[in-house]
Amino acid sequence: RVRIAVAVTLDELTWKPDTDELKAVYLIAKKDWRGYVKLGEPAVEPLIKALEEGNSSAAVALGEIGDAQAVEPLIKALRDGDWQVREAVAKALGEIGEAALEPLIGVLSDENSDVRKSAAEALGEIGDERAVEPLIGMLLDDYKAVRGSAAGALEKIGKPVVELLIEALSDDDEQRRKYAAEGLGKTGDVRAVEPLIKALSDENRWVCGAAAGALDKLKWKPETDEYRVAFFIAKDDWEDCVSL
Repeated sequence: RVRIAVAVTLDELTWKPDTDELKAVYLIAKKDWRGYVKLGEPAVEPLIKALEEGNSSAAVALGEIGDAQAVEPLIKALRDGDWQVREAVAKALGEIGEAALEPLIGVLSDENSDVRKSAAEALGEIGDERAVEPLIGMLLDDYKAVRGSAAGALEKIGKPVVELLIEALSDDDEQRRKYAAEGLGKTGDVRAVEPLIKALSDENRWVCGAAAGALDKLKWKPETDEYRVAFFIAKDDWEDCVSL
């Protein structure tokens, strides 16, 4: 309040700041975020300080300025307790673009689910295909909101999730096939059923088990003895196999 009062008084005195440093102090007192964006690079440091105080408007301004020195403070601000700040920060990082790519990919493994969610959203805004592999991994996150953000990010990058996971079921890497099967189970999409049925015959038993678990989640029931046998074996359900 004191800052605003001082700025108003200076306005009444028709005072105008004549250096970038004074402009920065003046604009932050007036909360003139648009003015900050016009000021550009000299505004970055004071905006970072405002961001550290939990100001979501400062995050928006930093994103519009697009200076790479704001990336690390913005990454740190993804941990802010206010969801509005986190949302503004994610958008800002997305606008900064490539300079924020690698730091954001690193944050996908953060222990805080809100941070992971915001990072995934920011990567979607950037739209760089280098984020595809890490985002696919996030489709297996324990938290539904994180999985949803990762899926949305992949869609923005131009990689529809279901098609991407179905394609991964044929990958040479057995671990990737297993993750793909698990991910398809979490999508709830019936387009995954046929590819998952085929995956019941995968050469790797862990992939078979993941496919069976995914089919369970999709509420699929085998309609032929051939499918029942493959399904029960994949689940290690020997009792039901014997009953056939």
